[in-house]
Amino acid sequence: MRFQERCFPYVFAIASTAIALLLSLWLQPLLLRNLDAFFYTATVISAWYGGCRSGIVTVILDTLAINYFFIPPLYQLTIAQPINFLQLSTFSLIGLIINFLTSNFRDSKKKIERLNQQLLQEKADLLGMASSAAQVGMRHWDIATGRIQCSADYEQLFGLTPGTFDGRYETFLTYLYPEDRELVDRALQQTIQNKNLYQVEYRVVWADGSIHWIEERGHAFYNEAGEAIHVTGTATAIDRRKQAQGLLQETFEQQRLLMEVSQRIRQSLNLQEIFQTTVDETRHLLKTDRVIIFQFDPKWRGTVVAESVGTNWRAILSTEIYDPCFSEQYVEPYKQGFVTAKSDIYKAGINSCHLELLANFQVRANLVVPIVKGSELWGLLIAHHCDAPRQWNSSEIDLMRQLANQVSIAIQQSELFKQVQTELAERQQAETLLRLFVQYAPAGIAMFDRNMCYLMASQRWIDQYNLESIESLIGRSHYEIFPEIPPRWREIHQRCLAGAIEKSEEDFLIRANGIKQWEWWEVHPWYTAKNEIGGIIIFSVDISNLKKIKMNLQQLNAELEQRVIDRTAELSEVNDRLQEVLIALQESEERRRLALDLTHIGFWDLYIPSRCVIWNDNQFRVLGFAPYSVDPSYEVWLNSVHPEDRSWLEERFLESVRNHTDYAAEYRVIHPDSSVHWVMARGKAIYDELGQPLRSIGVVLDISDRKRAEQALQQANAQLLQHKDQLEKVNQQLQTTVEELQIAEEELTINNQQLEVAILTAKSQQQRYEDLFNFAPDGYLVTDSLGMIQEANQAATNLLFVSSFNLVGKPLAIYISNENKQFFRNFLIQLQQLSGRSISELTILPRQGNSFPAEIAASAIRNEQGEIIGIRWLIKDISDRKQAEQALKESEAKFRSLCEYSPIGVFMTDIHGQCIYTNPHYQKICGSTFEELLGEGYIEFIHPEDQEVVLNQWLQAISQKQEFCSEFRYLHKGGIIRFVRVQSAPIPSGCGEIVGYVCTVEDITESRIIEQMKNEFISVVSHELRTPLASIRGSMGLLASGILKDKQDTTQQMLNIAIHDTERLVRLVNDILDLERLEARKVNLNKQRCDALTLMQQSVESLQPLALQNNITLSIEPTSIQVWADSDRIIQTLVNLIGNAIKFSPPHTTITLKVQNEADHILFQVQDRGRGIPADKLETIFGRFQQVDASDSRHKGGTGLGLAICKLIVQQHGGKIWVESFVGEGSTFYFTLPKFLD
Repeated sequence: MRFQERCFPYVFAIASTAIALLLSLWLQPLLLRNLDAFFYTATVISAWYGGCRSGIVTVILDTLAINYFFIPPLYQLTIAQPINFLQLSTFSLIGLIINFLTSNFRDSKKKIERLNQQLLQEKADLLGMASSAAQVGMRHWDIATGRIQCSADYEQLFGLTPGTFDGRYETFLTYLYPEDRELVDRALQQTIQNKNLYQVEYRVVWADGSIHWIEERGHAFYNEAGEAIHVTGTATAIDRRKQAQGLLQETFEQQRLLMEVSQRIRQSLNLQEIFQTTVDETRHLLKTDRVIIFQFDPKWRGTVVAESVGTNWRAILSTEIYDPCFSEQYVEPYKQGFVTAKSDIYKAGINSCHLELLANFQVRANLVVPIVKGSELWGLLIAHHCDAPRQWNSSEIDLMRQLANQVSIAIQQSELFKQVQTELAERQQAETLLRLFVQYAPAGIAMFDRNMCYLMASQRWIDQYNLESIESLIGRSHYEIFPEIPPRWREIHQRCLAGAIEKSEEDFLIRANGIKQWEWWEVHPWYTAKNEIGGIIIFSVDISNLKKIKMNLQQLNAELEQRVIDRTAELSEVNDRLQEVLIALQESEERRRLALDLTHIGFWDLYIPSRCVIWNDNQFRVLGFAPYSVDPSYEVWLNSVHPEDRSWLEERFLESVRNHTDYAAEYRVIHPDSSVHWVMARGKAIYDELGQPLRSIGVVLDISDRKRAEQALQQANAQLLQHKDQLEKVNQQLQTTVEELQIAEEELTINNQQLEVAILTAKSQQQRYEDLFNFAPDGYLVTDSLGMIQEANQAATNLLFVSSFNLVGKPLAIYISNENKQFFRNFLIQLQQLSGRSISELTILPRQGNSFPAEIAASAIRNEQGEIIGIRWLIKDISDRKQAEQALKESEAKFRSLCEYSPIGVFMTDIHGQCIYTNPHYQKICGSTFEELLGEGYIEFIHPEDQEVVLNQWLQAISQKQEFCSEFRYLHKGGIIRFVRVQSAPIPSGCGEIVGYVCTVEDITESRIIEQMKNEFISVVSHELRTPLASIRGSMGLLASGILKDKQDTTQQMLNIAIHDTERLVRLVNDILDLERLEARKVNLNKQRCDALTLMQQSVESLQPLALQNNITLSIEPTSIQVWADSDRIIQTLVNLIGNAIKFSPPHTTITLKVQNEADHILFQVQDRGRGIPADKLETIFGRFQQVDASDSRHKGGTGLGLAICKLIVQQHGGKIWVESFVGEGSTFYFTLPKFLD
């Protein structure tokens, strides 16, 4: 059997040669040439199946067969001509090379298979050791007996001493955490029933009470009847993994919170919403009792502007806080980023004033991080733990720092946005005002750019020149619209465009249509923001009518002057008469006043509803007062009446008012000096249209003299008769007053009618309000200031599942979920403190059905004094919106996670191509930040040479709403060029409209380089193999044809070419083989102590003839240093480096070799004065087939593998190789070797 195995390769070689011979003989008439392909194929097959020796036998047999059957003389083994010998030698050489390569590849494959088998065996041996080292326990459960057999490691996982487990399944269950027993039992039952693997994670309780996590995997085994007989599994401790998962989850939540806050800052400008999200999420993540954002004022007092607090702790939102210790101790440290973390405020050495403040807020531990805006301390982000002391870890502190930074960014962004909005509004307002001013200005106004194209025009300009519209002018040339404009105006335009100002008060113009006009005009240049002339503005006013009016006025002026002279005389006469009448009127008024004074009659006018009264001077005197020494009033008059006369007098006055009769009485009054006087009073009441008394007017007269004596009475009667005319005048005045009162009564009637109309309107509005109130789609409630329901519409009763009757009188708080009750109470307090409308979201708990989220808008109802007398509530069910938001959040979270950790760059744009998002990998490709890429920032990183083409393709895809795909270059911020493949797809909205685009950016720089290297490698190898073979084939073909048999010189030349190319081919094959062996580490380095100087001398000696042939001087700086290396391989390296230097150095230059003793290695240098190497080739020339110039392989010789071989030799010695070069100055190659250590 062994003999047969040894003979089989050779039998196979003979058989393959025979088959190749038969095919060649059979196909010889058809192919004519290249019959050696069959023999090469036989060599490959033989070497593959039989090995190297079988291949050699095949090559020998093939050579003999070719010589015998195909080379004259046929059927003989003799060689008649040298050319035949060369042909056979070439075939043999190529056959041996093919045999060597094929057998080498076959041996490599077998070695790999053997190594795989060896590794499998080693893995099997190490499995047991690994399971023990990894603390993996094994368990075998016999289902029939219920016994469990387990390894010692399995017992240790349960906290048991090896050998102490009794093997009972019931005992096994007692070690499990109570809540996990059912889980484990169910997993075992399912694997038995479903016949699949099981994997379960559960907890075990050790004897010391500690809890540990275990992961168990296994499967069941079955008998022939398909019944489970036992279950085998392995268990592993996963405590560390669970801890790592917890930390990872915590880190993820922190990053999620930072991302959410960051996104809100980018997407929202609602600062309060960002604040509230920050405190809510932070409290939830830190699992603490209160988180607040505290804002300072200039005096270092402050207010809590956002708060998230647990239900059991005091809410301090909007609380103003002042800590006298703060400004002295903490302001400057906080500005520098100081963080305060107190695990227990009672043990932290806090000042008493600050400690008292914290205790008042129920704080036990706190974490304070400053919020710095620019260089100023804006406020604080504070976390309070109220229940017990708490140790703050570094990750929580870092999270608070990052959140404080995000809040600071939000504050600055909000302020900047407000500033921008203000500036934008002012600009828009100014522009609007400018356009309105120009459009409706009462003059012709036109604004032009430097090319005299219209930018703006007034309506008067359009009307003045009979143009179509303002819109038809914009963008068109003034000279296009008015081609007949004279050169004079063109010159004016050009002077003004140069900075001049031209104007004319009156200019007579004749239009192209023959119309003659007088105009006032003025032309000014206008300036851009850079103080450059941007164009001109023309103002013109048609003053033709004004001119006509001016001439008419001049004519009328002369006529008026004469009329004024005439009228002046007439007016002088009339004025004299008016002066006389005025003097007469003044004398008459004086007489009337004197008449009243002389009669001593007092006059009063009483406004009955308010008892306000008006007296004349005599009224005061009748009552014994100096005029206006007291305020006139009904009480002053009544108090002046004699006590005996008051009751009947007041009764008579009131009776006259009630009975609509005149009032008349004589009664006594007591003066302030206690003297008693008689007076007589007469009066009349005035009533409104309803018959209600409104005013009472009358007169009084002192009749004391008549009462004292008869004579005085007669005298008084005589005086009354004498003053009868005066009384008649007074009566006339009273009559006038009555008429005025009648007019007032008519006005009051009209007012009453208007009031009735207003009442009807109010009733209509009230009905409209009630309809809106009752049929509103959202719940509407009215409560008192404490939240007790007073009124509710139908929608509110439907939401709360309570009738309106049962709802009124109930507190609104009972319909708020428990977790929101404290927030609702705080919300009520805020409504009492704040003005305006407040909006919040709460969970409503109706009388029936499930709770639902609701948006509550509330506003306080205040009286005239500003006191709250009630609250209006608007309740809207937002369940659908919340579900949509939740779905959106989940979708966004998935998208964000996918994008943030994607190895491919991602960016998003809006419908206009403005970038709105980039992921970290895209930022890495561009070497830029998130902010720099927003808007059109991402376009700046497209290579300038590609921008125009890419943008045109991109805009075309956007305009056609199609996908975009292209490969182009990106210019990294550091100057590095990256090739990318960009693909985009539209983002549709819910209604199918495209709202933006998502784009993926794949960095294909490395793949392009690899593809290029592969193509170059294949190209170079094929070229390097094909070129010498083509030369050999051409030379041999000429020789075989017999054309050169009489030309010995040419024949010898062809033979030399064939030999040279054969040597080149052999050298290429040897270099490829050397490179392959070095890369596969098949070369065993024979390291020994070597002298560096000797190595350099031997290398120079081998290349000295080549150097002399090229007029190159080889110089060695003699330094004797011992190295630890393989001398043959180092000489090979030096020969390659020196040979390259000779090839690329100009004649009459020197190549210098040096060696230096460095601290930890030996440094070799080969320096030349050649053409140098470009900077972009300094790294690549050490690769396969890499040359500075592609033509070097033809002109200079070489394979392009020498430096690659040098690199591998140096690296396998533990050194490194590099080059420093300047184009046109030369190159210096360096490599290092380890020192020889005694």
